[in-house]
Amino acid sequence: MIAWPLKTYTRVEIHWVDSTSRTGWERIDEFNAETKRGGGPMPMISTGFFIDRTKKYTTIAMTIGYDRQTGLCGKACDFIIIPNGCITRMRRLDAPKPL
Repeated sequence: MIAWPLKTYTRVEIHWVDSTSRTGWERIDEFNAETKRGGGPMPMISTGFFIDRTKKYTTIAMTIGYDRQTGLCGKACDFIIIPNGCITRMRRLDAPKPL
């Protein structure tokens, strides 16, 4: 596990579970039996740059923009906000090697 506080823009991998749904008419007893055999929440893995963590959620971004004039990372895109209650595991990834 990761020790907090985690430095902003650290690369992380987050394992979490997401809600799933199905549409259409089904017998409730058959639906429940199938769900118990392997349905249920969908396991997910997301990787990105750590942006923030609150009491309720953790935010990462897939891409960070580097400003050559200021030497800072000030913009990002492809944010994902994951409720902390859905996170099952989180680990720091090694820093990328320069090209």
